[in-house]
Amino acid sequence: MIPEGGVENLCSKTAKGSPHTGQGNQKYPPNHARNLASILGLSISFLLSGCNGTLPPAPKEVRIPVPVPCLTREQVPVKDFVEDKTLAALDDYDLVIALRVDQLAQRIWIANADALMLSCVK
Repeated sequence: MIPEGGVENLCSKTAKGSPHTGQGNQKYPPNHARNLASILGLSISFLLSGCNGTLPPAPKEVRIPVPVPCLTREQVPVKDFVEDKTLAALDDYDLVIALRVDQLAQRIWIANADALMLSCVK
């Protein structure tokens, strides 16, 4: 609500003895709203000035590591060991012979598998 004397009358009434300025007779009171608006305006302009910066260039080539098998399925040695059903059907002498043959076959297979795996290591 504006008093009868208008805005000028309002300002002159509030200016008398204003505790904010320390000066008793001042035609207009300190304009805190203007100071606040200028501070807000400057801070907004500083914040928005960061938006005007340039972005880093987009990468042209992106390298994604993809696992590639170093062996084909044909290079993997086939396991041809004696099954437990076959061993259970043998008598003691043939069982010992079959286990020894199976053990030698496993050693050969393991040696081949180790050699193939070492060839894949870089």
